[in-house]
Amino acid sequence: MQQVKIYIETDSSSPKATEKHYGYVLEVMVSGQAVTREGFGKITGTYHQTVLTALAKALDRFNQSCEVCICTEDDFVLNMLERNLAIWAGNEFLTSKRKPVANQQEWMEIWRLSNRHLILTEPGKHEYTGWLQGEIEKRKRDNDGTQDHDHEISADVSQNDKKSCSMKKREYTRSQSSASDWTNSRQKARYYRKWENRQRTVQK
Repeated sequence: MQQVKIYIETDSSSPKATEKHYGYVLEVMVSGQAVTREGFGKITGTYHQTVLTALAKALDRFNQSCEVCICTEDDFVLNMLERNLAIWAGNEFLTSKRKPVANQQEWMEIWRLSNRHLILTEPGKHEYTGWLQGEIEKRKRDNDGTQDHDHEISADVSQNDKKSCSMKKREYTRSQSSASDWTNSRQKARYYRKWENRQRTVQK
């Protein structure tokens, strides 16, 4: 499977439903070089809704099944992705009391977009945190909060794509070996088992 990372940032972690801006970076290694795509947007919602919206926007740009590592400071969303998403899907996104789970529509969309991928998670700050926060603030000042670049992540990236999507802000020349550090064998084995169980759930 092609390995891809999704890095997500928001301008606020408030639980209140207010206007919030988000940004994400998709990163895939091609011939030892980091190839990236980014997207930005805004919604009126809670912190978790904003992170889920950013994740859905990023996942919607994939054109093949991949091994996807999701990087965000939103521990709740990552925990729900790991532990509850497949269970919710099996229960039609209803609680044990037959009431909709919180953010039901957002989770249904995440399930639709993610169930063909092997999903890994990585909590906390990341290497794109500062850049994404800066870009979000710049877009807020420029009143340009909703911009996604119309490209798809694919294993087949042309030479022109490699040049055009090299991040302008800094040089990314990490080696293929360093890129693999985020997936140790034990974690990957655990998530492969979860992914296989998820596929069986979908087939039912």
